[in-house]
Amino acid sequence: MHPPRSSRRLVIGAAVLVSLACGGDSITAAPSVNGTYSLQSVNGAALPVTFTDSLDGLPVQVTFMSPTTITLSGTNSVRIITTVRFVFGSINEVQTDTGTGTYALNGQQVTFSQPGSTSFTAAWNGSDMLTINDDGIFVFRK
Repeated sequence: MHPPRSSRRLVIGAAVLVSLACGGDSITAAPSVNGTYSLQSVNGAALPVTFTDSLDGLPVQVTFMSPTTITLSGTNSVRIITTVRFVFGSINEVQTDTGTGTYALNGQQVTFSQPGSTSFTAAWNGSDMLTINDDGIFVFRK
């Protein structure tokens, strides 16, 4: 069974920003987008969060659970781990999927790309949070 389109599209990535501060003999690195971000909330609700949809006229429940993470590396690669529970007819199972791809940072917008998938974007707050607005608002924190 394949998850609904909205949960499949939750596979994502981000970007690297390293800059140096000026002044004196000290060098200070600016905040970096690199790191592991964990899903904290969907549409303002803390995990676990359940959505109900339909597939072929039958109800489908998709519950986003922990661990759901996005890990951004200094080589512009991304690893996304998504854990969801699907309830569809007599099927009730938890699936954890891992996807990989690349990301690019432009200002505070992160664009994620994965071979064979549509790219998507996230807003980075310049510190410790990524927000994805795609069939819901998904907030990830370092």
